[in-house]
Amino acid sequence: MFRRNDVLIGGGSGAAGPPAPPAEQPGRHSAGDLDALLGELPLFRTALRGYDRLQVDNYVAWAETELHAVRRANEDLLTRYGTCSAELEISRRLLACSPAGREQLRASERLGEILQLAADEAARLTEAGAADADRLRATARGEADALLRRAREVRDAAVADCARMRDEAEHACAEAAEELAAAHAEVRRLTGRLDEALRTLAAVGEEPGPTPPAA
Repeated sequence: MFRRNDVLIGGGSGAAGPPAPPAEQPGRHSAGDLDALLGELPLFRTALRGYDRLQVDNYVAWAETELHAVRRANEDLLTRYGTCSAELEISRRLLACSPAGREQLRASERLGEILQLAADEAARLTEAGAADADRLRATARGEADALLRRAREVRDAAVADCARMRDEAEHACAEAAEELAAAHAEVRRLTGRLDEALRTLAAVGEEPGPTPPAA
């Protein structure tokens, strides 16, 4: 029934000597005591050719007792469940036999139907509300995305316009500077010609006039 493990006692030569006395576990009772087997795991002392037979037998007896107790408790619960079910069925039949009972039963069934309809309506409204919320959320998200795209387009257009206007202003400034430089050059040229004309006139004015003929 049980598998026994051979235990070699002695030194490295392999000769079998007298079995060493088992060390007592703290908090455990001596061999054969059933209380020593009621822990979370069975603790068996090793004998010469396996575990202590008395401890193993006590543990098996305790396990079988616990199994029988659980089976009896299960059977008792099944019996009580069957009794309660039968009493409930009898009560329903008695209520259905009397006029007041039938009326109360119909009222109870009607109330159950009303509660079921209310629950179904609440579930439908909840689903409809969730669907509307999802639809509104999707619409709002779409509108927000559209506004964001429009704002980005306006921003990009404004940045492009600013860059274009800056380029045009720089080009206009460059052209104005060129025209101003050309005007300065023209003024200097005209001023030089005017100075030359004035010098010519001055030289002509300083020359002596023709000598009158003798009488």
